[in-house]
Amino acid sequence: MSRRRIGRGWHALGIQLMKRGRHEEAVAAFRRATEIAPGKPNHWNNLAAAYQSLGRVDLALAALDSNLKLTAPNGTWIDWHNLWTAYRNLGGNVYLGRDRRDTNARAAAALRRSVELNPKNGEGWNSLGAVYQTIGNASAALRSYRKAESFGNRYARKNHDDLLAALAAQAAAMRAAASSAPD
Repeated sequence: MSRRRIGRGWHALGIQLMKRGRHEEAVAAFRRATEIAPGKPNHWNNLAAAYQSLGRVDLALAALDSNLKLTAPNGTWIDWHNLWTAYRNLGGNVYLGRDRRDTNARAAAALRRSVELNPKNGEGWNSLGAVYQTIGNASAALRSYRKAESFGNRYARKNHDDLLAALAAQAAAMRAAASSAPD
């Protein structure tokens, strides 16, 4: 049996163990899969998910960093999109020892690479807009939402318009505060 098939077997075992809530055993299976087939992005992403299930966000981030370093440079647009998903899902906004902006920047980088490899992916462009909005880059968010809409993403127009409305409300509030400030 080939190493690749053995790696897939360990990965499949890890998935089944995760489904049964046996997270420590799943970590062991996914670690074995990454040792046998280190070039498979889904092995690293699922290892990160298993670590996250154990509350080990630090190890989950390390697994994603390994994915980014070892597999992502040669990955497909789907691999990059899945890497973004893993960063997005990581830790429920718990970033243990890392600045949240750093994690969001890594998520944005993964999505940028995904849409570079598949520029007609409306979902990817829309998601990239949301990440840009989260990190406070409204102009990049608006551009991404427009791109997403051009490729038929059904949520992009609303996201674009909602962001414009929020920016207008923020500007109005700032003008009102400035005009009511004592001389």
